[in-house]
Amino acid sequence: MDCKTNPPEYPLSFLDRVNSPEKLKDQLDSDLYDDFNRTKVFNREELDETFSAMARLLFKRQQTSCYEFHPGLRDALREFVESWQNAATGCWGQWMVDRKGRIWKMDDMGITFHVLSDLHGQVGHQDMIAKRLLQFHRTEFPAGIQFDGHYENHLNWDAVKIFRSAGPTLDDKTRQQVGAEISRMLDWCLAKSYQPDGSFKVSDLDDTLGDAYYYGVSFLREVGYFRREERFWTDRDFSNAQVVHDRIETKLKATGLKDPKMKDAYEALDTAN
Repeated sequence: MDCKTNPPEYPLSFLDRVNSPEKLKDQLDSDLYDDFNRTKVFNREELDETFSAMARLLFKRQQTSCYEFHPGLRDALREFVESWQNAATGCWGQWMVDRKGRIWKMDDMGITFHVLSDLHGQVGHQDMIAKRLLQFHRTEFPAGIQFDGHYENHLNWDAVKIFRSAGPTLDDKTRQQVGAEISRMLDWCLAKSYQPDGSFKVSDLDDTLGDAYYYGVSFLREVGYFRREERFWTDRDFSNAQVVHDRIETKLKATGLKDPKMKDAYEALDTAN
């Protein structure tokens, strides 16, 4: 939407409550500390969504002209992210306050992925993040990437994007461990999620069949299953990749692509090949 040529009917004001460095920091700080014993409220979702929404607005490739942000807001968000990062692990997450008032910095892979992704990989200590993710490979989401004891394409896709971004900073041992972990994810996807007819099984984490297709295709594309030059983690050859691609494509076309997620999956598959 180009607000310069097509302005909204009414002035936008819903972001005014965070539109200064001080207001934004106050809001994020209030979400960061989770004193459940006192408040009986979990703040994780509010912290994750508030940060992610603001980061996408302030750091997206093309700035919006619909709302005038305070000129110091980008720097304020950057400063918050740097102070929020766990110096011991490189990760981000909720800071829990216990009954004695002590603060425990939780590592949350869901939030960590959003920070890295929404800031376009422009964060430090990515080698530490990758190593921590490997430690959490059997841990349940949101701390780790397992969901109810098994992999999920959506979470695997996020994890692989973290590994890809961190790749240039990794030592040989960690790079080998990353490759082994991605290999396990891929084996699970092809054996448990992808079906022989070209469809994807709807899982507990997927809301719709369209989600199942979209996250399945996105994961396969991210690991370079369809394109050798995208396989940053392995030299393996996937001889059946074209067959899998064509079966998924045929199945998607048969749906009519009226579901937006099905259409997104088809477009992701098209660019993957």
